[in-house]
Amino acid sequence: MPPARRTSKSTRGALGAKNDAVPAATGSTRANAERRFAVPIAYLAQLPRWLPFLVVVALVLVAAFVGGVVGGVLLVVVAGLLAVLAYMSWPALPPQGRLIRVAAVGMVVIAAVLMIRG
Repeated sequence: MPPARRTSKSTRGALGAKNDAVPAATGSTRANAERRFAVPIAYLAQLPRWLPFLVVVALVLVAAFVGGVVGGVLLVVVAGLLAVLAYMSWPALPPQGRLIRVAAVGMVVIAAVLMIRG
């Protein structure tokens, strides 16, 4: 019986990028972040694509209707989620994608600060 052949399959990571397209983490900070967020990102990847989006939209809407400190804190939570996802996908993003992510996080943080200040 001939030995079984191995086929080369392209595997995809939690963010949908090919594993060979993203360089391996070289810095200890990046490697620690990848280890820390591997399980939550894998969980997010299992969910329907519309569900995390719906949760973020709901948080933003509740923040807009509630306002004040509570609304600002909700926007800080949204900014934190966006920042983590941006950081984890950073190596696979083109410069335009990076700029859009930084702008999005920045706008949410500015909105949160304005909401908290009153």
